[in-house]
Amino acid sequence: MSFTKEIRLTKFKNLFLLMKKRGVSQTKLAAALGIGQASISKWKSGLTEPTIENIIKMSEYFNVSADYLLGMSALNIDVTEFQRAYFTLRDENVQLRKKIEDLTMQCLPPVPDIEEVVTAKPPVFDEVVPVLAVKKKPPPKKKSHKDIFFENMRKKKESRK
Repeated sequence: MSFTKEIRLTKFKNLFLLMKKRGVSQTKLAAALGIGQASISKWKSGLTEPTIENIIKMSEYFNVSADYLLGMSALNIDVTEFQRAYFTLRDENVQLRKKIEDLTMQCLPPVPDIEEVVTAKPPVFDEVVPVLAVKKKPPPKKKSHKDIFFENMRKKKESRK
């Protein structure tokens, strides 16, 4: 087998694995693609390669990506399953956001209408509440050198007694 045939076989091996896994014969695939069964046989033997149009048709037929069919991706992701999962998660996300919004709105106080705020009159108090003045202690005086000297002298006298 030539090198180019080996490359072609490895390039399209996922296609033939899918056919085998899903029980799709060459005849059945050829009918679905609107081509002759001999074309698929040539792809399998490595003599020719499918056209881009046929690759797209096969990816739609098997619900897989073209990358997977071409052997460029090892992941066999069913496109419809992927889309279903995506839309399900998207819908759940929307529902969760709505629930969070609702809970947030329940916890927050109602926001007054702007007209109510602008036209509201300030509250009137019937009684005047007296404000108690808090007296602060004055900061201590700085002692002069003379005051410190006499204070030390007084302490010495008291300690001698």
